[in-house]
Amino acid sequence: MASENVTKLIIQQPQRNRVATLSLFFGVLGFLLGIIPVIGWLAVPVLLLSFILGLVGLLGKVNKVAAFSVIMLSTLMIAYKLWFVQFFLL
Repeated sequence: MASENVTKLIIQQPQRNRVATLSLFFGVLGFLLGIIPVIGWLAVPVLLLSFILGLVGLLGKVNKVAAFSVIMLSTLMIAYKLWFVQFFLL
């Protein structure tokens, strides 16, 4: 029998960090809710959730950039809300 050269193609699915992706979703949702003047305070729990999920997402092996960017976005929006309270409501 003649030996045949067989080439095997191995397809790997890209690794994903689902927690970082979920935190990115909540971060963008919190940002969009946060810039609306009347209902902007509904964004604070969403931003806190995205911050916590971003910290958990940093523990993953992939997609750490998304988790870090969500942590920064959440921190900036929460700081903005606290600044708004300090200068405009007190």
